Amino acid sequence: MTVLRVLEFQLGMTWRDAIKAISAGGVSLAFDPDTQGFAVLFKAEDSGELHKVRDKVVKMARDDAKNKGEKDPYKVEQYRDVDVYITKDGGFLTHDDWLIVGNKSDLGKKLIDALLDGQKNSFAQNKTYQTLRGKMKDDSVAWGFVNLEPLRHIEEEGLQKLFAGTTEEPAGEMLLGGVLEGIKNT
Repeated sequence: MTVLRVLEFQLGMTWRDAIKAISAGGVSLAFDPDTQGFAVLFKAEDSGELHKVRDKVVKMARDDAKNKGEKDPYKVEQYRDVDVYITKDGGFLTHDDWLIVGNKSDLGKKLIDALLDGQKNSFAQNKTYQTLRGKMKDDSVAWGFVNLEPLRHIEEEGLQKLFAGTTEEPAGEMLLGGVLEGIKNT
């Protein structure tokens, strides 16, 4: 609790308010098969608050590293005039009201390109996504959508078996309750 109080003091807001500041517009998870990258995208309610929280967190991490005699935990590079904070395990960036945290620089570049240029092929244009999103209640805490269609076209033998609904381990499939049969029809 003491560490939390110190953190809240340095942020100038409660932990709950900081989380709300960076994620009030929603949180999305992304996986890109081309880059094998994962990303978490936070949509802030207010870009000013988002950048304020980012700056304070970066300053705290840098001050902590300096006090411990360690090097700067962030290397800042620019891609298309967007500052990207690179860490030993990945990196993050903020642009307008978006905070994006990821593990692959190529995926980060694709996301920046999509933010700056618009995305031609996205869930926003996916008819199934639009239909399902329209059925969600406004008070939903969380929901998910996974587009399996692109995986159906990968000529990987393991994936093709997955979508065939068959298994070489019927006992395992029985324990999982017919998951493969469901994926076949997903």
